[in-house]
Amino acid sequence: MNRGAVVLGVDYYPHGGLAQLKAAVSGAKQIAEWARKNGITVELLTATGPSDTFTYTDAYNAVLRFVDRRGSDMLDQLIVYFGGHGVNIQGDEVWVLPDAPRNNAEAINLSGATTLARLCGIPHVVFISDACRTHPASLTQGLIGGGDLFPNDDRGLGPNEIDRFFAARVGNPSQEVPVPLRQAKSYQSVFTTCLVGALTGAVPDIIEDLAENGSTVSVIAPRKLKSYLETAVPRRVADLKLKRNQIPAAYVETVMPPRYLSRLAGVVHGGGGGGGFSEPPAPPSRPDTIGRDLLHFGLSSTEPLDELSRTMRTVDREGLRPDEVFERTLVAEATTLESATGRPRFETGAGFTLHGAQVARADGHDVVCHPFEEDGASHVSVGDLASPGQDHPLRRPVSVLMEFENGRGCVLPALPGFVGTAVLQDSELVNVSYEPVAGSGLWQMHSEEAQRLKRLRSLVAAASRERVFRVERDSASALAEQIRYLKSIDPTLGMYAAYAYHEAGMLGQVEEVAYIMRSQLSVSLFDVFMLAKRPSPQRVELSTAEVIPFCPMLSQGWALLSAKGVRLPEPIEATRQHLSSSLWTLFEPPAVRVLRDAMLSGGVE
Repeated sequence: MNRGAVVLGVDYYPHGGLAQLKAAVSGAKQIAEWARKNGITVELLTATGPSDTFTYTDAYNAVLRFVDRRGSDMLDQLIVYFGGHGVNIQGDEVWVLPDAPRNNAEAINLSGATTLARLCGIPHVVFISDACRTHPASLTQGLIGGGDLFPNDDRGLGPNEIDRFFAARVGNPSQEVPVPLRQAKSYQSVFTTCLVGALTGAVPDIIEDLAENGSTVSVIAPRKLKSYLETAVPRRVADLKLKRNQIPAAYVETVMPPRYLSRLAGVVHGGGGGGGFSEPPAPPSRPDTIGRDLLHFGLSSTEPLDELSRTMRTVDREGLRPDEVFERTLVAEATTLESATGRPRFETGAGFTLHGAQVARADGHDVVCHPFEEDGASHVSVGDLASPGQDHPLRRPVSVLMEFENGRGCVLPALPGFVGTAVLQDSELVNVSYEPVAGSGLWQMHSEEAQRLKRLRSLVAAASRERVFRVERDSASALAEQIRYLKSIDPTLGMYAAYAYHEAGMLGQVEEVAYIMRSQLSVSLFDVFMLAKRPSPQRVELSTAEVIPFCPMLSQGWALLSAKGVRLPEPIEATRQHLSSSLWTLFEPPAVRVLRDAMLSGGVE
């Protein structure tokens, strides 16, 4: 098996007040040493100071040299390891390179890298990230963009599998500690130390046998490595008595060998010990995907969420596992979202209800938007502009900019025959949903499925806000069947599903969601159209006659624009520097002013 590895380690950060690291380079060198002993061709790039550094272009070219191999030299597997600073921007991972944030392009956008890696022609790509996943600590860090690391061209060699390992969960740091009993003070990464130990055979219980070329070899496969790291890293943190917990995350698409990470020689396994993996694993304090039982409840149970939440609150939390406590927290949040309902109808047949904020102004191109207050909520009716001072029922989908009293704003599609509901909490746009206007044909269908729809939608929204809504390949079919019917009633369910399918590499399902939604709405939602689009080196601007609104609705979509070859209209592109931290796209006041000028002048619709 031909295997390659691009190994990146950065201790040296001369700009933006970023702390100098002490164990990122040494960890990268450990990974490089293990890889070479495994027969893997290694490209190692490190940054320890002004005379020992590298750029994004160096990293890109290292990947390109492996991707461009042909014939018998073509890779079967590529491993990309990064040790250094990381930030989580709008829910997407960014690896920070030495010249950032002074040069915002000197970084790696992991969402874009994953998207393009699926088309590179290498059957198995593995990303390993020993970096923090915390939110930006400053404005300059929040503006870091970065490149997509892989070439933007489709090799046409069929789908591949991608596994991703992270040193920590979203919002948490990766930690490095002094090495005890060393005369010269040195440091090591908690995560990489556990990782290297597992890959070199120090944990017998995760070693598997694989038949290869008529003989049996011992290997470490991704799925068992994931389970081990989830217990070993927190245990290591506890042993070191560190103040902050650290629980890794992994998203594994490969199911079993022959996909493996490490090939071992001369090892004995199967008897326990050697790292303590045979102990009952400590449950995570917070799952990295929504629990299957909880998702099943959302899909099939008839019990209202508020009833479930009340039942959960009556159970004494003493003795509950941490992940069970988190599920109860998730249900409580979903219950709050479920209670936020929209106005039954608008005279114009379309509009919005806002909870948690008051709409100061609403604008759209060639439409009449009328904000008003009613029953403790803010509403906006949207109708066609027939003549001055007169509005008529909305006949076509249109982008609407709503500005709130604090100057922030959002852009959402007004859909004929639908009432949109938006919920703002703690200066974040946490949920957007749609329901058919009362009395319509879809409304009758909605009334029959209202409880199940609200429950599922609220659970998915809450899980998405916590970054734990993901689709595992082996459970995707059941999820698809359940939401296929419901997404015709609420388009946002289809959008959530499209993102989950896209992250799992299930591009066929993304295309199916896009086709069905377009046939139902007569227009494509921006995010779903972008996710279904094949990446292209030529960036194209989407037509607002076919796609609405004119920018991503979910914040995580902004990180995929480059990889998907999508170009925003020039005034909209400038607003990227003024995005607020939010699940759904929320613009800061300077961006709202730019958007309004562009919409009213006809620059965008």
